[in-house]
Amino acid sequence: MAGGKDNLVWRPQRENGANWAMLLFLPAVWMIPCTLFIVVIAGATGLIVTPPGWAVAPVMALFVAFSVDRMIRKHREMRARVVLGYVENAMRLNLPLPAFLAAAEESERGRTRLHLQRLRMCLTSGFAVHAALVEALPEMPEEISRTLAAAEPLGQMERALARVLKRKRPGRQVEVEERASFYRFYPIGLTLMILLVATFLMLFVMPKVREIVKDYRIPTPWTTNVMLQVSSLLTEHAWILLVAALLALAIYWPMSLYLHRIILPGWRLPAVGGVLELVKWWIPGLRGIERDQSMAQTAEFLEEALRAGVPLTRALERSLLLPTNAYLRKRLRRWMDDLEAGQPAGEAARNAGLPELLAGLLAPGQDDAALADMFGFLARYYRQRFSRGLVLLRAALEPAVVILFGVLVFGVALSVLQPIIAIMQHEMSFYPGYL
Repeated sequence: MAGGKDNLVWRPQRENGANWAMLLFLPAVWMIPCTLFIVVIAGATGLIVTPPGWAVAPVMALFVAFSVDRMIRKHREMRARVVLGYVENAMRLNLPLPAFLAAAEESERGRTRLHLQRLRMCLTSGFAVHAALVEALPEMPEEISRTLAAAEPLGQMERALARVLKRKRPGRQVEVEERASFYRFYPIGLTLMILLVATFLMLFVMPKVREIVKDYRIPTPWTTNVMLQVSSLLTEHAWILLVAALLALAIYWPMSLYLHRIILPGWRLPAVGGVLELVKWWIPGLRGIERDQSMAQTAEFLEEALRAGVPLTRALERSLLLPTNAYLRKRLRRWMDDLEAGQPAGEAARNAGLPELLAGLLAPGQDDAALADMFGFLARYYRQRFSRGLVLLRAALEPAVVILFGVLVFGVALSVLQPIIAIMQHEMSFYPGYL
């Protein structure tokens, strides 16, 4: 199945000319479509007729764009998994892959059939399986393509496909992924909503409250004083321009990204995974979760490679293509270089900065079977650590977000309601019989 175009270096999906400059200037390119989309959503929901709705409509439009983009991407990924399922079945049954795909084309319609046809043409042209899948399935997630690129030269393509399809199976797993995706967007959307509403109150409501309090000459509550000071800072200084620009960027940049992927799915944007890996590696709490997940993937891959008779250094070389954190890959590369230089496996792992548990278990003189069992244990161990860490993070994050936003909303509401209550008490003091 592997042909002459099986490069040992992973080939990413085509980016069709996309670059970082386009990613940075995406809001300017999509400003008019994003504005029209916000107006359409505001008109459809009735928010356009109320001044407070002008602050709510952008967040509502952002949520709609996110939902549509998420739905379309999930549909494309499911279509890619159908093609991956055909490839996995052909390999598991030891059938000729081009002929099997030709038969599968007759049972499919639409874009799935086109993907199968293109995959078959790439394979008959001499592409390796993972390279043909990347070429034929532009919607295939990058982590899957990297996993397959690492596994195929070691003869582990069938097991890698089975593992990928098992983790992406429908049912409970999809439900958990969908809920996790919603929870990732929910705090961001809620934050933008609160900021927009608070800005609207400080620009249009608090100046009126200031005049009313001044006319009645009543003591101003400290919460209202804070809001009045912020309102004065925004209305009397140029900070309002900076705040407006930041809020507009926070709305328009993700919305332009979603609309770009919805309308132009074939024009890929550069990935920002490197930036996210940097953030997750250096933030306390997230680093342990990121390290455990990457170590679990690496140990699982090394176990399968060693059981297939692949030397450890060769398996480490291919593991560098896995979708793990870039900082862990640097340590794995250093470990591989030290092993090739003749250092003992445990000492080389310790010098490379890998976890002490791994270095301690690498006893000298272990054969490949013992190493495979050891990496199997490490894969299960780090997978459990990753699952526990993720559960604890979500369990702590949800109440923290609720409490934080509850305090902010309570403070904003109190700063507006306290002057009204003080004015009512002042007025009722002239009518003691009604007290």
